[in-house]
Amino acid sequence: VVNSVALGINIDNPGDINDFYRIGKKLGEGNFGSVAKAAVKATGAVRAIKTIPIPPTKDERRLDFLRHEIKISKMVDHPSIIKLFEVFENNKKLHLVLELCRNGDLWEYMKSSSAGSSGLSEFDSAVVMQQLLRGVHYMHRSFICHRDLKAQNMLLTFKSKPPTTSTKSQPKTSLGKVAALLATATSTADNKESPFENSIRITDFGLSCNFNHG
Repeated sequence: VVNSVALGINIDNPGDINDFYRIGKKLGEGNFGSVAKAAVKATGAVRAIKTIPIPPTKDERRLDFLRHEIKISKMVDHPSIIKLFEVFENNKKLHLVLELCRNGDLWEYMKSSSAGSSGLSEFDSAVVMQQLLRGVHYMHRSFICHRDLKAQNMLLTFKSKPPTTSTKSQPKTSLGKVAALLATATSTADNKESPFENSIRITDFGLSCNFNHG
């Protein structure tokens, strides 16, 4: 473990990331960095590597975002939250080694043809919300506030190919029925497993913070 001069936080691995990972296809790119698929050289385990150029020291706002993202990501360990394995710093770039989520984010899925014109079924919606609320409950019990929860920050990792839903319109559901669905959602409905079971991963902790009890 070494200390990052730019960020003032501990970096897990002082070595060169290319000595430990085979970095492959780029999966996406945004304003603040890119994400590529990678494999651990020693084991073949598949990962996602988020590469972020380290901002100049005068850009304190972006530096704070990075500090918070790394600090909070290291603190959390929950099935509904993306896992950060380790962090590298090479050539003025940070490399975050993350759990690979193969199916994009919930927002893109909802806009795609896979979701159909009616969106998710009531049961699948309940399964998604149950995972989200479990993750939020865990964070709040750990005195962490995410502060940027939205569909774009919920990644999907389906066990098999992404599910499709009917394009027929679905009847509206009362608030009471929604509450009942959330309370009783399990991995089976009408003897069928929901494809969304264990599929949600909360990500992006740049705006997160710790808070005091009470």
